[in-house]
Amino acid sequence: FGGCVAQAVASVIPERVCRLLVLEALGFFSQDPKDAVKSLRRMANGKNRTDWVAPKTLEACARRRARQNVAGPLALDAARVLVTRGVKPSSSGAGLVWSTDPRVLNPRYRWDEPTMR
Repeated sequence: FGGCVAQAVASVIPERVCRLLVLEALGFFSQDPKDAVKSLRRMANGKNRTDWVAPKTLEACARRRARQNVAGPLALDAARVLVTRGVKPSSSGAGLVWSTDPRVLNPRYRWDEPTMR
């Protein structure tokens, strides 16, 4: 998430940034402008993916990650490596969850393309 913030700061006040080296940072997520109001309402109401079900196995996690990767489709072999390193049992024992902050992969507000440029 820090890379995303660093890129935002550099874009807003470029005269204060000499160089910026960003490793493994996705940047901002975009959305269609017609979805902006709906997205802001969801954020204001604190609503976030309520339909999410924790996968029960590493293989199920890998298949989901390969299919729903935020940066685009991901090879199943690569997804298996990521989930092996990045999941843990859920606190309820109902399945597996990511061991990182879920807000990183599921931002509540997305900008439209012209604003990002």
